[in-house]
Amino acid sequence: MKFNLFTYFLALSFFIFCNQSFGQGDEGKTQLNTDATGKFEIKQAGWLEGSTDKFGTSIRKVKNNVIFKQGNTILYCDSAIQYENRRKNIDYIDAFGHVRIKQGDSLNVTGNTLHYDGKTKLANLKGNVVLINKKTRVMTEQMNFETNTGVAYYYSGATIKDGNNTLTSQRGSYNSNTEYFRFKDSVKLVNPQYEIDCDTLDYSGNSKVAYFKGPTNIKSESGTLFANDGEYNTVTGKSSFGRSAAIENDEYKLIGDRLTYNEDSKIGHAVGNVELTLKKKDIIIYGDEGSYFENTGISRTHGHVLMKYLMGKDTLYLKADTMISHQDSARQGIDKILAFPKVRFFRDDLKGQCDSLAYEFNDSTISFYIEPILWSQGSQLSGQHIRVLLDSNQIDKMFVDEDAFMVMEEKFKQYNQIKGKDMVAHFNKGELKLLDVLGNGQSIYYAMENDSVLMGMNKTVCSNMKIHMDSSKVQNITFLKNPEAKFIPPKRILAPDRELPGFEWHGNLEPKFEEFIINKIRGIVIESKLPDSLSAVGLDSSSSQSTLSEFTSPNNTNKSEIENSEIENTLNGKEEDSP
Repeated sequence: MKFNLFTYFLALSFFIFCNQSFGQGDEGKTQLNTDATGKFEIKQAGWLEGSTDKFGTSIRKVKNNVIFKQGNTILYCDSAIQYENRRKNIDYIDAFGHVRIKQGDSLNVTGNTLHYDGKTKLANLKGNVVLINKKTRVMTEQMNFETNTGVAYYYSGATIKDGNNTLTSQRGSYNSNTEYFRFKDSVKLVNPQYEIDCDTLDYSGNSKVAYFKGPTNIKSESGTLFANDGEYNTVTGKSSFGRSAAIENDEYKLIGDRLTYNEDSKIGHAVGNVELTLKKKDIIIYGDEGSYFENTGISRTHGHVLMKYLMGKDTLYLKADTMISHQDSARQGIDKILAFPKVRFFRDDLKGQCDSLAYEFNDSTISFYIEPILWSQGSQLSGQHIRVLLDSNQIDKMFVDEDAFMVMEEKFKQYNQIKGKDMVAHFNKGELKLLDVLGNGQSIYYAMENDSVLMGMNKTVCSNMKIHMDSSKVQNITFLKNPEAKFIPPKRILAPDRELPGFEWHGNLEPKFEEFIINKIRGIVIESKLPDSLSAVGLDSSSSQSTLSEFTSPNNTNKSEIENSEIENTLNGKEEDSP
């Protein structure tokens, strides 16, 4: 099943049925009964008998191919009784057998019996009632029809059929002149491709807009949509569903205060308390609003964004201002997620912050851009760019490129420090075991006795190093090329000796779980900053290649451009060379 957040809206093509069958426009409008006298003419009858009762009411009984006419309304039946009393304002007909009302060239209403008031022009038909107007066919057991307005009402259930479409409801009305339908109470539309259940469905033939009111469920092979109101414009192709709308299928569930879709631009939009669940990846993304660009398979969530990713026994929490997900070429699922700016994340074994992040699902790689700082197993790591490689959802390797720095806090506010041009951290079953320092290596290591007595400080300069670790503690250090080392006793350690160039401890910035609770993240829904077209975000239907800086908010544009080339490689699927 293809993963298209708003492709589901295309199931609303059933309104083509509405547009062709219900909405006939101005051509051939129903001719209304404008007769002001209320008088009936008997145009034809095979037999007639007349009398007058004691109240002065004229009673005419007719049968055999009976035809009455009032203005431009013609009544056919097998037999009828006409009552007329001008003084008492009485003028009505009771008709029986093969009853048919005809108005204009296209509207016919048939039934078994009829009571018709000539003064109010209200016809009450019972038994196998069928209204036919152009291509519209309404079937019910009882119907009221106003010949002067062209409006029909039913209250005991009706069925409307057209081709493979069948619509039923308990109550409804139809204006044959304006082509306005209202279906009310237990409305159900059945088609081989979908089923719709709702409380109220209105359709305007003039505006070509359908309106859903009350709880609405739409089921199809693509999934299920639920909303409490909505509308669909059959001319513009724009649809909108609101009041806690939701779409769900085997792959995802999307919830929002309002969901909209434009068939022309192929852009879908969700606003207010957006929640997207990617079932096959165990991912939930929250935000204030989101857009989906069907032509490129890119979706974007904006404002108070939080992602929860269940990774085996652990969960990754990630928040940012904006998050973009990208579908694979086959549109079968998400292959990468981008987040920016102000990224912060939390996992039991890995926490951190950066300006921008890219998660590649195909090779299980997370890349952190622009001033990234990571905390893992008591260590703080920083550099120009950090890349984490996962294996079975556990950290396998970590690459720290340019100005790599690792800090480990000891007792008494002492900090073991390791820095170099690049670093590669090796993990075994998620635990840090080895750290390779590649180029310009420096280290400060405090020697402790029983983890409580300071013996001195080792300070070393060496191009390349190997630091062996166990249980988050340095076990030994191997210096590989031209080491220069010195041991400084505790009393001779001066303040300048305690820090390597570029040292910074950011323990106060380490993410805590409490900040990733969605109710604490969400605030008032912010004003929309999402684009209305693909070109506005640097995307077009001919190419899905773009750079992350094109999506970055204006306040962070200059900063994000620093790493533009690296992020462009990530978006375009290029792999970086490992150290």
